[in-house]
Amino acid sequence: LPLLYRSKHDEKELRTQIEKMIAASSDPSFAHLLAFGILQECRLNGGQDHIAEALRLSPDSVDALLLAASATFHEQPNKSGEYLRRALSIAPDDERI
Repeated sequence: LPLLYRSKHDEKELRTQIEKMIAASSDPSFAHLLAFGILQECRLNGGQDHIAEALRLSPDSVDALLLAASATFHEQPNKSGEYLRRALSIAPDDERI
């Protein structure tokens, strides 16, 4: 999908394809995390909305919590810490935390 994004003209098509990917996914939470990554890679806004939706769909997803912690680290360090503590409480032995 990031290959679709070559200019601002392609942004609408990229977002359309992301929405189609999410709708067709058997794991919408993971699809939203993937959408966040694609938007970040293309330096486009809207990624935070996908993290929020992934957490809404799977509030105990350690992957979503860690990505949320990373994404909020600079602008919202307290929120980032909350995500990390929550991930740690769910998976205390996870080496990524």
